[in-house]
Parts: sequence; structure tokens; C-alpha cells
Amino acid sequence: MLAQYVRLHVAPVFLVIKRHEGHFYGVRHGELSTKWQAEGDLKFAQDNCANHSWYPEVVAHTEYSAGKLEGVDNMHDDDFTNMIIIGAMERRDRLDVVHARLHLECLDSAPYDIAILERGLGAEAARLQDLAGQIGALDRDRVKSQEQERAQPVEARAPISAHLRHSVHTKYGNALAKLKCSLRGQLYTN
Repeated sequence: MLAQYVRLHVAPVFLVIKRHEGHFYGVRHGELSTKWQAEGDLKFAQDNCANHSWYPEVVAHTEYSAGKLEGVDNMHDDDFTNMIIIGAMERRDRLDVVHARLHLECLDSAPYDIAILERGLGAEAARLQDLAGQIGALDRDRVKSQEQERAQPVEARAPISAHLRHSVHTKYGNALAKLKCSLRGQLYTN
């Protein structure tokens, strides 16, 4: 799937978490991401990329590809077709082509209506708070059960002698003492 994104110059933004720091870093592709955004979008290239060394190449490619898009089938994945699509389509439209080739749903390209989002935001916040409370209660129950397990008495171990012999008072010490006595032919008494 990532190979498809790269072939049409539609690189996704990756998130990297560093667990020891507890937050995310957005990882983009530096100047390459800007170049891929400019390909197929002449206005973006002219407004934002005139000072880059690759600017004349991108403008020439976009102008060359503009009239040739009707002559190619977007579903064919070959170098010539991809070159024309890259030069003639904006990055967002190229993303739809990748998804069509992979038989995935195309993402909604209409801008979000903030009023609709704000109406549902309160209910979603309440749902998440409620869910967090339930998870917190489960965590508290788990901690209590672990504390109860730790509170149970543990059989104490007898110390090991300086001569690395087990003490007679250990769990296996009596059996060991019986074995030693039987080997020596003595009677074991406890």
C-alpha cells in the first residue's frame, strides 16, 4: 500500500510516539513533501515554491501533463500513466486514484462544517469521560485484587548456611537430613 502512495507521490504523514517522552512527533518528508504537493498544483507551486531548485522542473512537468490526462486510464499502474497523473492532478486527487486502485473507499474531500462538529463535541466528550471512568474503576479493582494477593502470608525461607548446606528447618531440609542419615546408616530423629 505504501508503494502505491509513493508511485503517485502521495506520501502519508506518519506519527511516531516516543514512549519515554509520552508524546507524538509528526514526521513529514521534508522538502520532498512540499515538492509532491506542488506537482500538479501550479498555483501552490507558484505561491510557495519559487525559491526551490526543483521549481522549474515541476512547472514544466505540470504544463506538459495538463492536456494529456484525458488520454490515460487512471487505473493503469505504469510509469507513463503515473507520470501524467502526477503532473496533471493535485495531490488530494492522486490520493483518490491510489484508493481506487487498491479498491478502498475514497476519503471525503469536502471541508468539514465546524458547526456540525461542535454540536456533537459535547456528547463525544461526555462519552469519553464516562468511558475513562469505567476504565478507571476497572483499574482500581485490579489494583485491589493485586494488593490482596500480596497481603497473603508467604512461607518464609530458611537462610542458607555459610557452607552452602541447607538448614534442617527448610522445607526440603528434613528430607535432606533423612537422606543423609539413611546413607550413613543412622537413625533419623526429628
